[in-house]
Amino acid sequence: MLLLAATCVAINSCTREVAPRPDGAPGSATSAPVYSGYPDWSPDGASIAYFAEVDGDTTDTEIYVIAVDGTGPRRLTHSPGLDLSPVWSPDSERIAMRADPESDGSTQVWLMRSDRSELRRLTPM
Repeated sequence: MLLLAATCVAINSCTREVAPRPDGAPGSATSAPVYSGYPDWSPDGASIAYFAEVDGDTTDTEIYVIAVDGTGPRRLTHSPGLDLSPVWSPDSERIAMRADPESDGSTQVWLMRSDRSELRRLTPM
């Protein structure tokens, strides 16, 4: 799945192709997002955060984290509109992101713990 995610991120569109895993074993089918981008490796080297659209809806993107070995993808945000451009904190404990809940260009900066807790807006409305 990591190869698929990396391919999607690199070209900003996902073809849903199944690639072999790094160990040579066949890849598995996935319901990978159609559009994803802005990968950010955690400073501890364990995870990659990225955004991806939900169910092919370009007006609804969410933040995801996946282990570097391609296991355990997790959706961190569950909000309407656009959640974009995740960036890890230096200690790999928090992720900052841009969010535009109304998809109208009124982007705000938010911060959350990497376990999805403590989501808070950093910029004024």
